[in-house]
Amino acid sequence: DALKEQVQKAGLGQFGSGYDSYTARAHTQFRLARWLSAYGDYFYYHYKFTDTVAMALGAASALNRQGARVGLDLVVPLMAAMTKRPSSSKRSSTPQV
Repeated sequence: DALKEQVQKAGLGQFGSGYDSYTARAHTQFRLARWLSAYGDYFYYHYKFTDTVAMALGAASALNRQGARVGLDLVVPLMAAMTKRPSSSKRSSTPQV
């Protein structure tokens, strides 16, 4: 019962409705070359506590945050020696029929 009371005071779970939270994210990526791509991200975050929830001193009861990010991704193979294709000069000595 003590845990249930604490959860109710915080407005969390099925015991209360004093808290709302939303998040969203969008991501897109475009390949520019074999080892290079450009990307873009957008994010949104929201939370709000109702007036019935006791907040710690200095804590915000609501927050809306959004942002965007762009950048480049460079892919560099770490094990290039192990991923080499067999050379075409090494052919089988077995005659083909």
